Amino acid sequence: MHIARRLAYRGVELYPDHEILKKYAHILAPPVVKVVPSSPEKRQTVRADREWYDKNRLKYMGRWVALRSGELLADAASFDELIDLVGDPKGLYLTKVY
Repeated sequence: MHIARRLAYRGVELYPDHEILKKYAHILAPPVVKVVPSSPEKRQTVRADREWYDKNRLKYMGRWVALRSGELLADAASFDELIDLVGDPKGLYLTKVY
């Protein structure tokens, strides 16, 4: 990977307008992790969802669940069924329980 990365970077240095070389230099670039600051409310919501999951995991094993701030909104056998039950999933934590 390091050799490919160096070759791609060198190719872009030599041919800065070459679209394919720029594409591969971008693909081979090291990953960039950006930490987005979250609000205390968001952290509390995530914490509450995690606590619900830990407490109820065995009861809902193999089911899909929709949570909001640690409160179960719905459970279903499939993802599509869960979406039919909750509608717009924005702001919800949806997961299959393992």
